[in-house]
Amino acid sequence: MVRDEQSEAGSKGYHFDTEEEVGEAYRRYVRKSLEQPYMLGWHHCGVLGQWNDSERGDIETSETGFLDPYENDYTAITDRIKEANQMADRWHADATDGGALDD
Repeated sequence: MVRDEQSEAGSKGYHFDTEEEVGEAYRRYVRKSLEQPYMLGWHHCGVLGQWNDSERGDIETSETGFLDPYENDYTAITDRIKEANQMADRWHADATDGGALDD
């Protein structure tokens, strides 16, 4: 399913101006998700960026990847992912214990 704003932009995914904003949005999402005691985990579909000519059928391009099609990191994104993943256990433990831990 393609949202209206995706059709207008010609690509799938949420739109940010910089890779840094993407990385920060990911980190916020993971933290907010894991602050819920019932959350067991999360998944991101589409780790690899997609070729513009991939002909997916639903949209021209997909801008949801953390790696380019050659598997090179978008480090401004993947550095924040690593930070979030390292904090995940603490954030979730805090949610299940009822307290709040700082970053």
